[in-house]
Amino acid sequence: MKLSVIIPTCHRNQLLRKCLALLKPDNQSLASHCYEVIVSDDGRLENAKELIEKEYPWVQWVRGPYKGPAANRNTGAAYATGDWLLFTDDDCLPDKDWLLVYYQAILKNPGIQVFEGRSTAGTPRRAFSELAPINERGGFLPSCNFGIHKQVFQQMNGFDQEYPFSFEDMDLHYRLKQQGFEIQFLKEALIIHPWRITTGQNSVRFFANQQQGILTFIGKHPEVLESFNSKHFLAMFTKKLSRDFIPGLIKYKGRGIGHAFRELYFNIKMGFILLPSTLGLLWQKRRPASLTSSG
Repeated sequence: MKLSVIIPTCHRNQLLRKCLALLKPDNQSLASHCYEVIVSDDGRLENAKELIEKEYPWVQWVRGPYKGPAANRNTGAAYATGDWLLFTDDDCLPDKDWLLVYYQAILKNPGIQVFEGRSTAGTPRRAFSELAPINERGGFLPSCNFGIHKQVFQQMNGFDQEYPFSFEDMDLHYRLKQQGFEIQFLKEALIIHPWRITTGQNSVRFFANQQQGILTFIGKHPEVLESFNSKHFLAMFTKKLSRDFIPGLIKYKGRGIGHAFRELYFNIKMGFILLPSTLGLLWQKRRPASLTSSG
């Protein structure tokens, strides 16, 4: 059996260098002949290619499609020769046993076709503007740490490229669950995803991308409005305000507060954007009962 590690990148050589260094055969406990590493590069400058050829000749570089992370991951997966695909990001730091844990879990659980690893930031959060996809208990399938049998990935047509910036992993997770695939969480398959500072225009773009991803997801799967609706986001606003924002004023001493205000506004905004469709859903659910009573 062979694992294929897929890493999308785009003009982040310093981060990519750290990730690849930890995937070197000398730094992973899994034998080198049991895995390959493929970097799919969406960068126009192709400086990642030069980095890989010079410092990591055992890594395969492929040109990305310039269509966003989802398409970039799909491109990397298309070059995989392994039986299983393992996805991580160029800003992640894999544990030395990361590959071995997946490999052993696959052998021990022949009926499982999808596995999900644990992701943590590695250090305490120090500002509102520090972000990382924390996944301590599973149930999310973030694209920075999961494994899937290549045939299943192909069966699902990979990541949906309608999501140019975000939510492609949530969409894949949803489709897999809809198809009845069991997803097993591997606590020991650890990836460190260090906090990334998101301020100013980067923060604005972050929430714009989130909004586009959410609306694309709901448009594609309108049935999720049962739970992922106006009420959900207004409840998130209340939760963020009481559990994160107010305590964080003291904990973070106001650091990154601009991002915190944008997050609160984002949840209110999404609540109102989804209000018409949420009310429409409630109307549809009540309408049969009202028609019956009037007849």
